[in-house]
Amino acid sequence: MEPKDKEPKREYDDSFTPEETQELLVHLLRSPAVAAAAGNQLKESHFADEGRHYRYVWSVAQGLIRKHGAEIVASSQFLDRLADKLRALFSGEVLLSEFITEDQIQAIDDLIAIAEKRSAQTIDPDYGIELLKRFLIQRDLQVEVCQLAELFKVSPLLSLPESLQRLAETGAAIKSLSIVTHDTIGSEWDAHEERLARFRGRELVGLKTGIKSLDERTLGLRGFGALGAGAGVGKTALALNIGIGVCRHHAVNDAAVVFVSLEMPRHELYSRVKCNLADMEWSTLVRGSKGLPPGSGNFSAADAAKLQQAQRRLSEEQIGTRLTILDREQLRDMITADRLAMFLRRAKEKAGASRALLIVDYVQILPVPAEVSRFTDLEQDRYRVRVLQDVIRKSKSADHPEGDTVLFISETRKPTKSKDPWANGLAELMGSARLGYAVDYALLYRRMTSEEISSHYQARAKDDLQEKGIAPIMLSLEKGRDGMTRGSWPMEFHFWKSIFAEIDPVPPERCALVLPPGDPDENESDEDDAELATLGNFDALYEAAFDNGTANALRRYPPGHEREVGAVDPQRRKRRRRRPT
Repeated sequence: MEPKDKEPKREYDDSFTPEETQELLVHLLRSPAVAAAAGNQLKESHFADEGRHYRYVWSVAQGLIRKHGAEIVASSQFLDRLADKLRALFSGEVLLSEFITEDQIQAIDDLIAIAEKRSAQTIDPDYGIELLKRFLIQRDLQVEVCQLAELFKVSPLLSLPESLQRLAETGAAIKSLSIVTHDTIGSEWDAHEERLARFRGRELVGLKTGIKSLDERTLGLRGFGALGAGAGVGKTALALNIGIGVCRHHAVNDAAVVFVSLEMPRHELYSRVKCNLADMEWSTLVRGSKGLPPGSGNFSAADAAKLQQAQRRLSEEQIGTRLTILDREQLRDMITADRLAMFLRRAKEKAGASRALLIVDYVQILPVPAEVSRFTDLEQDRYRVRVLQDVIRKSKSADHPEGDTVLFISETRKPTKSKDPWANGLAELMGSARLGYAVDYALLYRRMTSEEISSHYQARAKDDLQEKGIAPIMLSLEKGRDGMTRGSWPMEFHFWKSIFAEIDPVPPERCALVLPPGDPDENESDEDDAELATLGNFDALYEAAFDNGTANALRRYPPGHEREVGAVDPQRRKRRRRRPT
């Protein structure tokens, strides 16, 4: 039986009166359920029409709720603490004269007094949440519709589908507000077993890339991940190989891939995809086969067959329907979680896929709003992380509770010492430490050291690798959760063809030859550093191959180039002393 003094539920129209705004604030200040439902969705800016005083009340109250939890509003001391903080805020004469009036301060005191007088029986959480829903629909959706009308005048075809989707998502989020109930682990045990049953008996939990060591160590890509490496070593090419591999293994993954390129035009990436699928060098793809007589066409019979093979693979491996590459020309600076989630949804619909992988190249140039750009680098990185995490959250559903997968590319800091390797730990990811802490898994990618090259290739001449367009690299899983196994493994980057291939690990009998990176021998000389610089100078090779457009770029370096990058005469080189195992 309900108490007599309980506020009755009301019928209402679309308008929101000042009395209802006051009633909503009273429920927010007295009901933990309403305060929890409001969460971060109700902002102080929503009270702009009511004057600054209501904005200040909710701003300070929300700060206390975030710090202590929504249950604090049920405390008898909450309203006293709120009043004390507001009085301290308004104690300055400048603040009083410029931002708030005496009448508004009196209205705040009246509001708190009303909240103090209301008994627990007159606070109806269900009614409070209905008020909250109506308030947000009026403020959020009306603003969105007005913005849509203005944007539609400028760019109707670009803005209409995305804006309508955003309106629908905003409305759905508001309608989903409800009193949160907390189930025990026992009550959800069977539901959790059903969730796990989808993975049992499967080789991989996440997305298969086709890179054997990567798949074995991660059990498939899933969640929120990072790929870090130095500048110009092939991060984009590796991420593109991963995306192609996810599409290629569609029978296992049933996934689409969206590659967001914020730095490189999409047509350059198309060329790399063609090089990869055709097993063809970039210069041949772009300039045609060499040595053909006039009038015989652009490609030899062998190269023409490779291009036909690439087109067949594009269709047979479903890369053509599952891989979408977007660049700045298409995206501009309008990159939000809603828009990225929409691209994933469209890619899945087009491919008939149930899952998706989003690759962002690269995170440091992900644009932030003007209001965020005024803050510190830490706050800007937090915004970027939150955007990508929100993409995963928006992709979750009853059939796909884990959501889609995100992999972002990040540059790593240049080592402070010349003998230290690039990408030597999560702390080397450029930006704030927020990037390393936020991810579920982190891949780091670096060139092989001189000792590692000698161990893996032995008698094979190092110059031979360069002549064949091969950059030996080490890929490592530096961080992993939920069944992932950390470790490193060797690979080859065939940079003229944009192909990555795994190579055999170092045999046990030769492990003594490999020194740990970043732990140089005390007798190393400057000449050793020069040798390492020459052997690892794959940045120049890669850029020459793809920017100058020739497979013979290495042979066209001017005489003495090796000495320019610090090489020494082999006859005068001081040999490195090996450490005992």
